[in-house]
Amino acid sequence: MSLTSLLDHPSFLRDFFCRHFGNTKEIVKDINDEISKLPLIGNSNLLPADAGTIGTAFDYRARFYFQNYDPHATVAFEGAKLLLDHNYRTTLLHRSLIYELFSRLYRDVLTIQPSGKKLRAIQEERLNIYCLVLTFFEQQFRMRDMSIIVDREESILESFLASKTVEGFMGKVRSHQDKLLHDLRALSDVFYRDWGAYLQERRFILNPTFSGSRDVGGADADFIMGRILFELKTNRTPRPINRVMLWQLIGYPLLDFRNEYKLSKVGFYFARRGYRIEWTLANLLSILSGRQLSLISWRKQLSKVIGHSERVKLQKDALFGLARMGLERKFGVL
Repeated sequence: MSLTSLLDHPSFLRDFFCRHFGNTKEIVKDINDEISKLPLIGNSNLLPADAGTIGTAFDYRARFYFQNYDPHATVAFEGAKLLLDHNYRTTLLHRSLIYELFSRLYRDVLTIQPSGKKLRAIQEERLNIYCLVLTFFEQQFRMRDMSIIVDREESILESFLASKTVEGFMGKVRSHQDKLLHDLRALSDVFYRDWGAYLQERRFILNPTFSGSRDVGGADADFIMGRILFELKTNRTPRPINRVMLWQLIGYPLLDFRNEYKLSKVGFYFARRGYRIEWTLANLLSILSGRQLSLISWRKQLSKVIGHSERVKLQKDALFGLARMGLERKFGVL
């Protein structure tokens, strides 16, 4: 489980946020009313699966605005290796192609240096193709079961399996995925419009984790700018925000038990609307809870709840172990 999963489903964490931060109705309505008035950026006719693909690809593209990162350090690279190990149609040629592709991407990143600047059209297109390919490989990691990959002529999988060179593969993606690439370019352009002025001046931390992240099975936010934590959303719906998203937004700083990031604000950026909103952390906690408690107090309460949940889990595991041992002795297994 992760922070998002625990908030989405019945859990001790969801109970905590429901009980203490239940005043979400008005703020959700107000934000959705504002967003619904804004025009949709990009292709409005994407299939749901393609919209999800673009969401992940845009995450990769946005990160390149912040940092010239090594693609070998991404989930996509793990997914590529998984594909090689588990898809019976891959060959030694595909193995070589994978490693050359990731090396080529990193060399291009070091050459282009996309961090903090607007690229020329040809550079932007090439980087967006890379981001789409990274998304495809990340999907392989998330899916794990290679038998459920969609097998269609124009899919990225088929383009990969039919290619003998990196440039051949890139060319197939360019021609077969033109609608997705056009959509990604539109999102990238608007992102630079809205964030370009900050890219050189501010300190960014990508995918920060927190001292309490492990306690909830994993929790990493999108990015921190200075002392402001932002979540990046690519929802297409006219009223995209809900209470779980607000709980997630405050959940990250609450899990920062050691105050490592010294966060003072939190916010959302809705890429498909070019809409950014932020609050002081103290004010949002006050609005959602209806109480004037300090951040330190809220962190202590959450830490206590997590600790109790962990003790209950350990007790259940111990009881299960004792019960199993008793059955084994009864039936002569031991």
